Amino acid sequence: MLKVISRYSMLARGDRVVAAVSGGPDSVCLLHVLLEVAPRFEASVAGIAHVNHKLRGEASQEDERFVAAIAARARVPFFRIDAPIESGNIEQSARLKRREFFSRLMKDGDATKIALGHTRDDQAETVLFRLLRGAGLSGLAGIHPVSANGLIRPLIDVTRAEIVEYLTNRQIAWREDASNTDLRFARNRIRHQLLPQFAREWNPNIVDALAQLGELAFEEERCWQQTLPEASTSLSALELAQMPRAAARRVVRRAIQAAKGDLTRVEFGHIERVLELKSGRAILPGIEVRRSRDRIEFAANGSVPRSRVSLKSETKQSSLEMP
Repeated sequence: MLKVISRYSMLARGDRVVAAVSGGPDSVCLLHVLLEVAPRFEASVAGIAHVNHKLRGEASQEDERFVAAIAARARVPFFRIDAPIESGNIEQSARLKRREFFSRLMKDGDATKIALGHTRDDQAETVLFRLLRGAGLSGLAGIHPVSANGLIRPLIDVTRAEIVEYLTNRQIAWREDASNTDLRFARNRIRHQLLPQFAREWNPNIVDALAQLGELAFEEERCWQQTLPEASTSLSALELAQMPRAAARRVVRRAIQAAKGDLTRVEFGHIERVLELKSGRAILPGIEVRRSRDRIEFAANGSVPRSRVSLKSETKQSSLEMP
């Protein structure tokens, strides 16, 4: 974990880190390890953040009380919100609500970083899920160790088995979420059915193989992001056509993200459609693209921006963010 923190510069002098703790083994381990190692980087644990989605009735309330007690014992502030999920994609909606909460904590000055408990197993599951959905190289980067919006994942190279061993050896309690075995969720089917089958029949080290693929893709994408032009919602079709196809795809993705705010449901075929657009418009998930002569304009909700920024604008270094 220390190696990962140093490699990706997750913690720096003066950082105040809030750990996102659900009560499960991963997040509980995250907190205890951060309390131990943060001082080595001259950083501090500034609190615990807990989001109650109220998905499991009394069990959700017990999770919150459990985490509040951990915060009290650790003598750190306890930040919590109710964020019930009423309809739609439960996992995606819950993730968005958590991100909004974390962003507010940093905006309000309660934290400079938010630490999340994603593990090497989570990385493997994410990479496989995206591979099955036909993701490109940027999608195969999986869960980023660090994100531009202040999220860090110190356990990204630690396996779930190692976490359980750590907690067991130290007699540290945690909560089990029954929904983690609910096979209605795609991630659980990958975790409990697909990966074990691959391990039995194809590669016993499948988790490591997938996690390594995610790491390679992340490093490749990070390199690309440092050489691409600044994101713009108005592109030159001529300049796009003169770029290598790999670079052009990434420029279009950045334009979509700049206009839409994210890359949710944007797939390979959508990017190709933009690159092949000769005139008129294309409607993509959550975004409208218009081409008039040499200009390709990207706008959410059909509102085409008037900005005119060249692809040849000054290159700026940027961090990656997962869609």
